[in-house]
Amino acid sequence: MAALWLLNAAITLPPAQQTHIGRAFGQLAAGRVDVIGAIIRRKLEMNAHLIAVSAWSKVLLTALFVMAVMLLKPRGIFKEWQRRYPYLMQGFTAGAIGTVAALVFNDSGIVAAATMIVYVAVPMLLLRLNEQRG
Repeated sequence: MAALWLLNAAITLPPAQQTHIGRAFGQLAAGRVDVIGAIIRRKLEMNAHLIAVSAWSKVLLTALFVMAVMLLKPRGIFKEWQRRYPYLMQGFTAGAIGTVAALVFNDSGIVAAATMIVYVAVPMLLLRLNEQRG
């Protein structure tokens, strides 16, 4: 966020050429907290609507459930994977952080988050199934 803020401050573009993030940072710098509040409210309303009507919310919840089960059974599996597959676990962590960021910052965050979490949950599930097999 700080890097985006600095980049926005360094590059002065006419409002018609600014991105929505650039315009939001401009509003925030001008002290227009009410505008930022309206953006946040709109994003929350859109996500709430999509959770109610979109199949993607079921994808996200299912993926989170699968990951939670793997976290609990067998106990310590993530620590073992961290020891055996450190780069894979870094990828899983980055994917999870990206999923949360998509959920928070995207208008249709539930769709973006569900799409991204698939790339974390499915490999985890396949890794777990592969370990059970052999």
